[in-house]
Amino acid sequence: MRTKIINKKNKCGFTLIEIVVFTGIMAILMIGMVGVMLNSIRARNRSRLGDVVEFNGTWALEQIKWNLLNSTYGTVICDPANGKISMENGKNYLTTEISCTGAGIASASSELGTTVQIIGEEVAVNCDPTGAGVNLISCQNDTTGNVNMVDIHFKLTSRDGGKPEDKATNEFRSRVYLRQ
Repeated sequence: MRTKIINKKNKCGFTLIEIVVFTGIMAILMIGMVGVMLNSIRARNRSRLGDVVEFNGTWALEQIKWNLLNSTYGTVICDPANGKISMENGKNYLTTEISCTGAGIASASSELGTTVQIIGEEVAVNCDPTGAGVNLISCQNDTTGNVNMVDIHFKLTSRDGGKPEDKATNEFRSRVYLRQ
């Protein structure tokens, strides 16, 4: 009887089962890595959108406050029903009107004769964030009828972001006491 001797040293390659198991393990690892990468990209985008909203809101708030603090006392006219406030600058005596519309918060100057959007195009403005009919500003008058205090309140939401949970939103508030 002949016996066949198999030399184990000449065996090379992998069996089909070994390849299938390896491929399955690699597929599971790759799916996990893709999930981690997608979550990382979404978090980075959310952070970027939050920075854009914060920058635009802070910029708009500072511009409104600067105009109010540099206005001549007694020249501030408050129209909260229409979301407008106008004032005369005490340094160059130019009239500036700040208003909130569906397009954004705008500043119109008598010097320029044009309207400048304070808020960038990448954010949407909600001038009535509480839903109570308060539109951007509310004012308080002193005993002589002059505006001496202005509350500013608006909400910004990023326009990008795809899904609603990926959008960045922030409310901005400030109270400005006018100088006499």
